[in-house]
Amino acid sequence: MLKIKYPDGIEEKYYKFIVENIFKNNTALINKELKDHTKKLKDKENPLKFLLTSSFRELLDIAKDNPTKDFEEDIKYDGPEVHKFFHKYIKDQITSCFYCNIDYINVVSIKEATNLSAKFSDKIDFLNNADEESLIKASLSESVTKKIIDARINHTYQGIDELKNTDIIKWHHTQSVDDIINVIRKFDLNSCFGENKDHFVLDHVLPKGEYPILALSLYNFVPCCHNCNSRFKHTKEFTVCEELSNVIPSSNDYRFAQDYQFKVFIDSDNDIADETIESPLKKKGVKEVIDEALGAKGRDIIKEYLRIFKIKKRYQYHEKKGLDLIEKREAYPDSNIEECVRLLGINSLQLKKDLFGKDLFEECYDNEPFVKYRRDVAKSLEIKEVK
Repeated sequence: MLKIKYPDGIEEKYYKFIVENIFKNNTALINKELKDHTKKLKDKENPLKFLLTSSFRELLDIAKDNPTKDFEEDIKYDGPEVHKFFHKYIKDQITSCFYCNIDYINVVSIKEATNLSAKFSDKIDFLNNADEESLIKASLSESVTKKIIDARINHTYQGIDELKNTDIIKWHHTQSVDDIINVIRKFDLNSCFGENKDHFVLDHVLPKGEYPILALSLYNFVPCCHNCNSRFKHTKEFTVCEELSNVIPSSNDYRFAQDYQFKVFIDSDNDIADETIESPLKKKGVKEVIDEALGAKGRDIIKEYLRIFKIKKRYQYHEKKGLDLIEKREAYPDSNIEECVRLLGINSLQLKKDLFGKDLFEECYDNEPFVKYRRDVAKSLEIKEVK
């Protein structure tokens, strides 16, 4: 959904970091192996550097190269070390999931933020973000943990007692809903998760199991939420093709945001197209549009992306964010805004920020959750000066 904006000089910093912390400055052997067993790298002066810092399109070429050696033992993915790099150099860019732009993620460790050495900030954070393995550590059964995770697709828990409002009582045959709530209340987060971890996952776009040679390549990583990585993508993989570089947030060729947009419809006949999200307000809503100028392969890779991450269904649940903008725009057309500016004596842009939200107009909100959705809808409503 959003392109990753890397800081200047990131490739040199990444290469130096990986060589020092993973390869321990011993690169002569791996460079020789890369030259001997990969066509794409045999003429490179520093094959390892090229491999670690190649653009995503170049990684696609390497993936198609079929090296004559399995590099699984030579290029081992070290998750904690790579996370340290993202924490140190890219944390200012990470606010929401780059795949869905729905879920909030961050690289601010709990230890830094609260002086607590814990994976989750509190019980609500635990309920909303813990994976199945972590929930089981709280002495919850597998069936209960799976239901909690399933419910999170369309719901964010604001309190533990909200479990009473679900069908959790049906989840378990031996525990009542009150028993389950008490288990979570009594669970000691600090003693169980006494680590300093970030609230994001690094997804390998080209899977390291199938392409071990790309296990440490910078632009093969996409910071994302647990839902996109573990629940939706999980074992599903993208079709490896040239068009893939147009939809991956780490790619220089990324253009998904332009090729796939949310647009407002006002339909007097209520004849809604298949791609339209059904609106609770009749004849008004938000539909998703794929650029018709794209070729068949370009459209297919976007549709595959939408299927993998279940984008349509997830945004359908949040359509109220678009409907709210539609209602505000109906109340404040340009003529009303101009009149308010004249009467109040304030700047037009400031008034629109107050009416519609700062995130539509200010660059500092470029990575906030739902920013693409809201900006697309605002542009479709012809609200001026939207980023």
